[in-house]
Amino acid sequence: MLGGKYANVAEGNGFLDLGADCDQSLAQRSADSLSAALEKHSINRLDDAYVYMGRSQVALKDAAAARAAFMQLKTVPTISPRVLRIWGLYADTIDR
Repeated sequence: MLGGKYANVAEGNGFLDLGADCDQSLAQRSADSLSAALEKHSINRLDDAYVYMGRSQVALKDAAAARAAFMQLKTVPTISPRVLRIWGLYADTIDR
């Protein structure tokens, strides 16, 4: 485990980078790390956390949870409208 205030988000992204889309245990570890960060409010970039969470849920084949994570991007006040649109379009294609 990494140390520091933002460690859980970094771990979640790290597990995705290691191949969570191919390995369910890595995807679950990614989702767990990100959930812990969201619960503790220890997040520097909330938009990144929601994107990583959505990607983790896609890897876990939980389409509803993935869409919910991507839709949370709407709550981030500093998110670019273009970025929000891209991830919204992606969320619409999950499980089709």
